[in-house]
Amino acid sequence: MDMLQVGRGMTYEEDKAHFSMWCMMTSPLLLGNDLRAMSSATLSIITNKEIIALDQDPLCYQARRLKDSSGVQVWAKPLISTSSGQIAVALLNTNDRAVPGNIDFNKLGLDTGKGYQVRDLWEHKALPVTDAGTATFSIPAHGIVVLKVTGKPVPFNRFESQ
Repeated sequence: MDMLQVGRGMTYEEDKAHFSMWCMMTSPLLLGNDLRAMSSATLSIITNKEIIALDQDPLCYQARRLKDSSGVQVWAKPLISTSSGQIAVALLNTNDRAVPGNIDFNKLGLDTGKGYQVRDLWEHKALPVTDAGTATFSIPAHGIVVLKVTGKPVPFNRFESQ
């Protein structure tokens, strides 16, 4: 992708979604806004170290869209290596209203029965996990939820060559 449009007239949630997807796609982080007039909200978005780490991950793997249902897209990419058990997940809401977004961590190539952790990269906090390996999130209109999931990978997971 080309140049970031964060801080150029979108809503805060749209700016977060735009920046997050840029990082999920491992695109160059070239700012297209006026640096002299940057708001504190824009600065907080473009300096989120946990989101930037997705862009700078040494594997340089672009996210894949795993699901697109009712205006909610689920994107994922492995981190460090395709069998590290670390996966970045983005739930992108393309709707004009807040909607729930569901994720089944079992479908990411993890054995959730052996334990896993989930971290919300915008909220900067660990989230509770379920035995079922699923979660539901409220995603703002044109917004995004970005997670880092860590667990035990299954052999021949969805990101490995098969």
